[in-house]
Amino acid sequence: MAVFPDLLREQSLASLTLDTICQAGNAHRGSFYHAFQNKEEWAEAGLQYTWDQTRVRLDSVFSSTKTAWERLDAYVEVLTSNQCSSHCVGGCTFFSLGVGLAQSEPSLRSCVLTVLEAYRGYFVEAVRAGQAEGTIRNGSPEELSRALFHLVEGALSLARIEQKGEPIQDLHHSLRWLLQP
Repeated sequence: MAVFPDLLREQSLASLTLDTICQAGNAHRGSFYHAFQNKEEWAEAGLQYTWDQTRVRLDSVFSSTKTAWERLDAYVEVLTSNQCSSHCVGGCTFFSLGVGLAQSEPSLRSCVLTVLEAYRGYFVEAVRAGQAEGTIRNGSPEELSRALFHLVEGALSLARIEQKGEPIQDLHHSLRWLLQP
């Protein structure tokens, strides 16, 4: 499962062949079919594995011991480090998977939406903390976090398309423009 985000960094789920998946995981076709019925079931397991790994990092980055802006700045630094230090800017694994599914895989799409909503929850808590600190503008924390999430996902998607880290690095300024009172 550790190869899941790496594979999606470079290809869509639809373009991944079973041979590519098996080769990346050092597995044989028989082993794959022993563990999974199909590629979509493998993707669900990969999605859950990747979310579990991501959540551990997000728990640290968005720790309640930090101010709201320390959380958001640390998040942008993690994004910059993860995305700009490899040979391929991959964007958000979850968003990329969801976009690639369109209407074709409803159960997998539902899993992606659940993960994205949980991911956005970290932004909601940071916005609430910043409002309590007086460092983030007033307004509905849910609406502000949704706008923040859209901004971040847009920057990650643009960075993936351009294969450049600038949209991610620009987030420091963009977040302040969006959220400061």
